[in-house]
Amino acid sequence: MKNRPRRFTGILRACPLLLTLVFAMGMGQAPGVSRTPADSPFDANITDASRTKVHLASVTFDGDTTLGVTLGKGRVQIPLENISRIEVKDGDLCVTFKDAKTMCGLKAGGSTRVSGKTDYGTYKILLKDVSSIDIVRKDSR
Repeated sequence: MKNRPRRFTGILRACPLLLTLVFAMGMGQAPGVSRTPADSPFDANITDASRTKVHLASVTFDGDTTLGVTLGKGRVQIPLENISRIEVKDGDLCVTFKDAKTMCGLKAGGSTRVSGKTDYGTYKILLKDVSSIDIVRKDSR
């Protein structure tokens, strides 16, 4: 019976250390290419669901220059260099590629965020609130 209080005290002493480790493990960034709006080579003309049009320089999707979508049961990361237009309707995406082929019925996460720079500051919008996006590589204008 004397060992039980010591075990309990040891567990209590270990809790802060374990909590610190758990939080520290979640603070890192996953490996991969992540770009800030400053270094994206793509611009976009966005029309939102209220028909407001905005030109964005250095556009990214969730901080990256790829669009992550669900195709059936799988996931696809489509590089922006392959996309000329994205249309959003009723939660589905239709992507028109540079070679004029179209792929519809794609799904993006409800929290997918489009961001870029405008003349008046950084602009961010959820993809689900967008009607269409025309993508242009900066050096091809």
